[in-house]
Amino acid sequence: ASFGLIFTLPADYDKISFYGLGAKDNYADRLRGAKLGIFHSTTKDEIEPYLRPQECGNHCDCRWFEVKNNLGYGLRVFNYQRPFSASALPYNPHELENARHSYDLPQIYHSYLRCSLAQAGVGGDDSWGAPILEEYLVKNEDKHFEFYLVGI
Repeated sequence: ASFGLIFTLPADYDKISFYGLGAKDNYADRLRGAKLGIFHSTTKDEIEPYLRPQECGNHCDCRWFEVKNNLGYGLRVFNYQRPFSASALPYNPHELENARHSYDLPQIYHSYLRCSLAQAGVGGDDSWGAPILEEYLVKNEDKHFEFYLVGI
């Protein structure tokens, strides 16, 4: 679960740069191996080759997150006062959740930029499916998420 927005962009907006935790994806309960820095990737490279496709590519504590095309045009999301989580993938959550295998994923038509104030942890602290710990759940309470979006 998350509290945020998803923007649909043309598929050629697939170059990612961000100032946040990386280089690989990370979540509220999976931050220990992440480093704060500026990282570069692509929407396709953010997809983890899990046995069954699932959500991936999240980056916590972002100060800014950019998605651009080959010409350098794109969008920058930023909030320097309160870090946020962000991802950019070539598939939306529905497409990932409904694919049983990577070959079930559809042809890529869009890039999906997600900006979130909060995202639940991954859970599974053991090998038999432990739930997400209470401190990493997204609470059902009033939230205020503010960010800026600028074209580049």
